[in-house]
Amino acid sequence: MSHSALCVANCRTASTGQSSALAAAIAGAARRTLLRLWVSGTLAAMHIALAIEHLDARRGGAETWVSRFAAFLRREGHRVTVVAQDARGEPQGCAVRLVRPGGLTAAGRTASFARRVRDALRELRPDASLATGKALGMTVYQPHGGTVRASQRQNIALIPSYDGRGLKMLMNRLSPKHRAALRLESEQFADPTVRLVAISEMVRRDMRTFYRVDDSRIRLVYNGVDTERFDPERLRPLRGRLRQRHGIDDDTVVLLFVAHNFKLKGLRELLVALRQVQQRAGRPVRLLVVGRDRRWKAYRKLARRLDIEPQVVFAGPCDDAAEAYAAADVFVHPTWYDPCSLVMLEAMASGLPSISTRLNGASELAEGSGAAVVLDAPRPVGALAEAMLGLMDPERREAMGRAARQVALEHPLERNFREMLACLEESAATTAARHGEGAIGV
Repeated sequence: MSHSALCVANCRTASTGQSSALAAAIAGAARRTLLRLWVSGTLAAMHIALAIEHLDARRGGAETWVSRFAAFLRREGHRVTVVAQDARGEPQGCAVRLVRPGGLTAAGRTASFARRVRDALRELRPDASLATGKALGMTVYQPHGGTVRASQRQNIALIPSYDGRGLKMLMNRLSPKHRAALRLESEQFADPTVRLVAISEMVRRDMRTFYRVDDSRIRLVYNGVDTERFDPERLRPLRGRLRQRHGIDDDTVVLLFVAHNFKLKGLRELLVALRQVQQRAGRPVRLLVVGRDRRWKAYRKLARRLDIEPQVVFAGPCDDAAEAYAAADVFVHPTWYDPCSLVMLEAMASGLPSISTRLNGASELAEGSGAAVVLDAPRPVGALAEAMLGLMDPERREAMGRAARQVALEHPLERNFREMLACLEESAATTAARHGEGAIGV
């Protein structure tokens, strides 16, 4: 039996009352279905549908993950159909079903896309289906960006002033786009047949808090990282590329910040803290900002006002993220919200010590391992500055970097893919059991 199928066959469902008996009956039938299908050999080939708005590995995040997961499923012998609004560079051997949302507004298009995904899945009738965002009708839901409610809460929390936070709350309540996102999310979590995957314990807590989801519906599967691509030995020859491009010498300590939403990921707080670091470090320090944000010029102006502009390099998007990690000495990710930061996992795999917050699900993997400094939040910035100053010591950086690499090795991408496949196998077996233990597969 495959490792993923074995995990499912041994799973236990916990519920109470009348629903407990029904859940136990379905779970028992699902286990029997899995065992019967494994013996017959039909479990090996399923038709799996993956739903995502944009299928484009170059976009990063969920889009990259879906593309790579689809390729993994094909290598495992499954038939894969990706349901998307648009697609670029679709994985080899995968079918793509394009759905065009209607509506004149962003709110209307969000609702339309989700329902058209549901219609497409009803027509395709896959054995199991997975969505990572705006969709309905899937059998497994992995909100790659966390819950909408948690994201909105943290976008309010990052505003320094009480009046500003109150205004933001009011704007959210009046915004058709925000209301539509909350309605869709409520509908996604309301369906008791949908299995949920949380990519961190933080996200699992949010699911329980905001939607009172029973633990039996939630599987915890942390993000994984490509430990071969982001290998310190492989990156060593790349160390000088970005440094030379931006005039950074070998003696300078490079702090690396990687993001596409500078505000949410704490760049303002990082710049304010950097001013304190520059005054007290006793050695040259540069901040390398990698990523795209349409308001990046406002952050450059802030650096100028803080009198640290020469110490900050706005490098823009990087075609090869490995070059950025190779150039850096410390990875700094003082985020206000990140369900399970992929860039932090990449930095740890690259052997970099990290500074982040408990508002980042990936910090759960690093805390207590000696691989990272984990702050409660991006503010107060004094704590962030002290964390960076503490990593001016090269021996401490080296020790933390070794611990970081070890954490990453325990969470490779292959492990993530196999755990997600187990969720889909379990979902397929449960669906088959619910409908009379029918056959699974193509």
